[in-house]
Amino acid sequence: MRVGMIEDVVCRLLTTNREEIPYQRIVVIEEEDITELRALDFIEKRTVAVINARASLTGRKWHQGVKKLIANHIPVFDLVHRGDVKQIQQNRKVRVKNGALHIRRSGKWEMLGQIKYYDPERVERLIESAKQKEVSEKQRTVEQKLVHMGEAIRSMKFANEPTVDRPILIVERYANILRDLTIIKKYIRKLAPIIIAVNDIVPDLRKRSIKPDIVFGEVKLMDAITLYESVHENRTLHLAKEDTASLMEAEKRELSYRIHEGVGSSMSTALLYALQTTSGAVWTLTDRRVIDDSEMGLLFLMEEKRIHSLTSIASLLGAGLREDPLEWIKNRALMSGADGWY
Repeated sequence: MRVGMIEDVVCRLLTTNREEIPYQRIVVIEEEDITELRALDFIEKRTVAVINARASLTGRKWHQGVKKLIANHIPVFDLVHRGDVKQIQQNRKVRVKNGALHIRRSGKWEMLGQIKYYDPERVERLIESAKQKEVSEKQRTVEQKLVHMGEAIRSMKFANEPTVDRPILIVERYANILRDLTIIKKYIRKLAPIIIAVNDIVPDLRKRSIKPDIVFGEVKLMDAITLYESVHENRTLHLAKEDTASLMEAEKRELSYRIHEGVGSSMSTALLYALQTTSGAVWTLTDRRVIDDSEMGLLFLMEEKRIHSLTSIASLLGAGLREDPLEWIKNRALMSGADGWY
């Protein structure tokens, strides 16, 4: 992908809420290591170019976001000097040319600062470097984190005995979620689970006419309709104890909320809540490749083998599995040896 001069109206994004991304604009962000999921936000809004005041791809974390943006003809640049971002004014015309960023003021073009472009070769080098570092780092830390997770889970006391025997489905946004929801929707109906939505997944569920029963996560990631429904339907938002920013935002918006003990992210807190609430199975619909160490530790250390992946079923269906996937996964869960899971 060769990049010549780019000129358009600029929008400086102050949060990571995808609702705030304008349609067909140059966007300026301050986000280190653009993830694939974040890249999809910009692709959906047909962003003209992404200019980042931080490193879009550091080479320390294995993310495919920049690669995905370039593949969709959205060039990515980093400001050489982070402080230059303060000079960018909303809705001004900006121009990218010859490795520099210019802004239109009083009928004249003024240079704001130097920028670096991510070409495909540079991206591949950084991704390969990140892969090697990530493998090395995980080899050093995973055992220690699993021990820590085990202690945290064993010391945690659930507030109540399970109150229902219905299955619970926890859904989190990931790159192929709309495709998988289309594939798996009728099987979700067959399961008839209590649906827990995590963070910013509710708009995607809404597109597939699926309504969550419970919303977990960070208030700043939730869209305006989700928050509106929470107020007018008297829905309680479920927040992790560690997430002080969401607690403050919920207070400011006068939202009803409940605080939960957790061991990490919203996903791990939702998993613990689900295991506490039901005596039945807990299903997840999430990208297992991006589950963090907290969730991995939780999955490994739970003595009850009640957590199952609907994402796997969606993949099997997408591959043309003829057998009913719910029966297939149920049978494998009860088997041991080469054909089973345990």
